[in-house]
Amino acid sequence: MKKNNRLVIIYIIFLVIIAIAITGFMIGLLTNREKIDLFKNFNNREVKTILDVSYEISDFEKINVDTKSSDIKIKHSKDNKVRVVIYGNDYSIVDSKIDSGSLNISKYSKREYCIGFCFYDDKDIIIYLPSDIKSSLNINSNSGDVEVDTFKNLDINVDVKSGDVEVKEVFKGNITTKSGDVEVLSINDSIIKTISGDIEVKNVTGKIDYYTKSGDIELGRFDILENSVINTLSGSVYISNIGSCYIEAKSLSGDINVKHSDRFSKIVLAVNTSSGDIDIK
Repeated sequence: MKKNNRLVIIYIIFLVIIAIAITGFMIGLLTNREKIDLFKNFNNREVKTILDVSYEISDFEKINVDTKSSDIKIKHSKDNKVRVVIYGNDYSIVDSKIDSGSLNISKYSKREYCIGFCFYDDKDIIIYLPSDIKSSLNINSNSGDVEVDTFKNLDINVDVKSGDVEVKEVFKGNITTKSGDVEVLSINDSIIKTISGDIEVKNVTGKIDYYTKSGDIELGRFDILENSVINTLSGSVYISNIGSCYIEAKSLSGDINVKHSDRFSKIVLAVNTSSGDIDIK
């Protein structure tokens, strides 16, 4: 008898949850017709070029990109101008303008609806830059991957909530992603942090501050010039080739293998893991 009563209670709770969900959905349909209309013609979702504009590099000093959900690609331009190309559909809201020495680029979608999670209709943002541009690039994105080509004089600041970040070569960088991997071919002084994702840097020079809560950190060649820090909570640290420095390696649960450490060096690399190995060659 008690078992039957328990099943009845579970069934009633399930029906209540379904009723609340349906009620919320219907209210959303009635109050957000411009944001979500299930009966619109699907031609409105066709991807097309909605912005294509060019600027002189002398018109601004830095670039700011802000979007909720778009893949962002930074590529080489064919001339000495900066070109912004944005793809989307009839629901996309875009803006690109120069204000107080900054080129500000934004992209959102007015067609969005959230029931626990959100749906967006955003597509790519492609920015073409001269290969020798000296500037800073700031990217803020809720969801989407970021790809940056080789720009040896470019400083980047990337903040992505959910998405991978892939960089070929830049001068300096500050990269943060909550959920996604970070891969860099070449960079100088840099800060890279992830909550859930691996960090892989092939070639780095100068000072670093790398952190991941859940993921491995792997460096190829590290020409260390100043005191630096590498921290992971759950993940291993691998360094294939490092310059002369003193290495302080600590792991609560994992093996430590450090082949070269100069205890007389004034430059210190502190490596800490809670759960993971440390392997420095």
